[in-house]
Amino acid sequence: MADLKQYGDFNLSKDQNGRIGKLLDESDSLRIFIRGELVGGEAKQGVVNDLTVIEVRNAYLKFCTEKEWNAIPFQLIDKAAETLIGEYYQMGKSHDVTRDGKGQRGYHNLRFKKANEI
Repeated sequence: MADLKQYGDFNLSKDQNGRIGKLLDESDSLRIFIRGELVGGEAKQGVVNDLTVIEVRNAYLKFCTEKEWNAIPFQLIDKAAETLIGEYYQMGKSHDVTRDGKGQRGYHNLRFKKANEI
C-alpha cells in the first residue's frame, strides 16, 4: 500500500511486468499471429501465395506452443482468424485453394512471412 500512496500506483518488479506483458500478449495471441506472421498481397509469377484454413490454424497452434502460450479454443480459431484476416488484409475465405488436386477452404494472396522479412 505504501507504493500506492507514494507513486499513485503499485511498483512492480521487472519480473512482474514481464509476466503481465506475457499474459496480455497471450490473450491477444491470434491477432499477434495474424498481424506478425502472415503477409497479404499478389503473388509473383510462379509463386504459390495462398494458405488453407488448416495451414493457418496449424501454424497458429505451433506459434503459441513456441511462445509457451495457451491458444484460443480450437473451435474458435477458424472463425476468429477469418475475421482478423478480413480486417488486416481485406480478403475473405475462398473454397477453391488447391491442395493435392482438391479445393479446400482458405485464402488467396496470403502467405507466411519469411524468416528474413520484417
